[in-house]
Amino acid sequence: MVQRPTSDDCRESGSDVLCQRLKRQKQTMKTKHATLSLIALVLLAGCVSRGLLTGQLDKYHAIYFSDLNPFDEPYAKEVSRRLALYGLETTSATNRDDALRCKLSIDQQNVWGFAAQLSLWDHDKVLVAGEARNPGFGTLLAPDASVHNLFDSALGQLEQQLRKGGLHKK
Repeated sequence: MVQRPTSDDCRESGSDVLCQRLKRQKQTMKTKHATLSLIALVLLAGCVSRGLLTGQLDKYHAIYFSDLNPFDEPYAKEVSRRLALYGLETTSATNRDDALRCKLSIDQQNVWGFAAQLSLWDHDKVLVAGEARNPGFGTLLAPDASVHNLFDSALGQLEQQLRKGGLHKK
């Protein structure tokens, strides 16, 4: 095992080369630490920015779906049914001030991994979202049940966010 030089080695040897090398190593470590700290801060800030103030959603009374593909259409009916419990009717009118755009996506990410994502948008701003992923072999063994469970989990997360935003079941 190779032993790295320390500050004591630098002082004892009196070698400028060794001391400079040690200083560069310390500076590199400081830079790496600062970079990792900055990345962590950015990631945490992104998570925090999705929070809702209580009562922020109570002005909305409808949803409409955008960009549904045929695979996702059967799930839209369940979204409509569950969100109706919160007083959000499904409409085709996209110009209502009290309507949120609902994006629904169930994607196959690899041979046996799926992801389900649901989000409610006010124009270009996402207000609430729910997401679930299944990277495991369960999808391979029972794909329909697994995808439905993923969808149900994502919808459950969305409902949690609705309650945090001030909407409750009627």
